[in-house]
Amino acid sequence: MRKSRGPLSASSRPNGLPRYRLGLAVGKSVGNAVERHRAKRLVREAFRHCQHGLPLADTGGYDLVVSVRGSCPASLAEVQASLTGLAALLHAEWQRRSERQRGGP
Repeated sequence: MRKSRGPLSASSRPNGLPRYRLGLAVGKSVGNAVERHRAKRLVREAFRHCQHGLPLADTGGYDLVVSVRGSCPASLAEVQASLTGLAALLHAEWQRRSERQRGGP
């Protein structure tokens, strides 16, 4: 499933591990090679700072594939906020899906 927030878009899937894993996709629309590498470093650093505070499912963590769209945000705080918000949205959606499968409301 895919959700977007600001310049970041993310797909997720439960991985059964007690932690999150990160994958990155940064296209040429972000800019030249220097700007794309900066965007990757920024997202990796944001993930490193906030990964232990991200919500876990009953079965464990998630695999996140994050895509940077358009121009990369300027600050680490913006990327952390977007990444944390995306993880919360994706976790809530996976929880809703598992409730529906179990026959809940």
